[in-house]
Amino acid sequence: MKLLFENWRKFLKESANDVSGVIQAEEELIVQLLSTSKTFELHWNGGVDPETGEEILGMKNSLEGTAHHHGETSAQHTLNVVDAMDDIIDEYKDELDDAAQKKYKLLAALHDIGKGITRGVDPETEKVSFRGHASRGAELAEKILDEYEDLNESDRITMKKLVKMHMQVLFMINKIAAGEKIKPKPLERFATKAGDEMETLLRFTKANLKALIDPADAPNVSGREWESFKGGVEASIKEVDQLKLD
Repeated sequence: MKLLFENWRKFLKESANDVSGVIQAEEELIVQLLSTSKTFELHWNGGVDPETGEEILGMKNSLEGTAHHHGETSAQHTLNVVDAMDDIIDEYKDELDDAAQKKYKLLAALHDIGKGITRGVDPETEKVSFRGHASRGAELAEKILDEYEDLNESDRITMKKLVKMHMQVLFMINKIAAGEKIKPKPLERFATKAGDEMETLLRFTKANLKALIDPADAPNVSGREWESFKGGVEASIKEVDQLKLD
């Protein structure tokens, strides 16, 4: 998939700064988090951390660093994943009770909350990175959920684990796209670590990928490069379904 992202980079070069079609209305869950969690509000909008005095960039001000994100901010990407997760929930609605659906939505909303405080730019290459955003995001998610509502300890631990592990399926899919074969042992270790939440992580990854090819603020384009990119992402979504232990 990395190669597909690079092919797509050239096509989006001219439109990367055009965000006129960005999402205007925030999702209901995001509004709830903003109104109930000071931590989420700070890391979503940006500002000064009252406890440390640190200037927080905020997801609304944090531009994603790769062209396949359509020049969007981390906040816009999150909203796209929230939208895509609704489709995933609808796809598996017969298997998901209210608690499971809420877990899926919270993961979509919180998965990249650590990006605002981990965003870095290489001064030589100008390459953007978010080193450690999953781990930092997991710590923030735990604090946000303490403020958001009175979840039991088990739920908080589960959400923290999901946010921390949310990139791992994508890493494996990228290796497959690069022609590597995932050996049984690493997959077994991942499955053991994920435990009962393996299915959640797999389905989240499908939503995360779907948000790349059907975002609300994607440029209205057609042509070989877009179709090639979209086809590659769709193939990766299908690979997620295959990434299970026999």
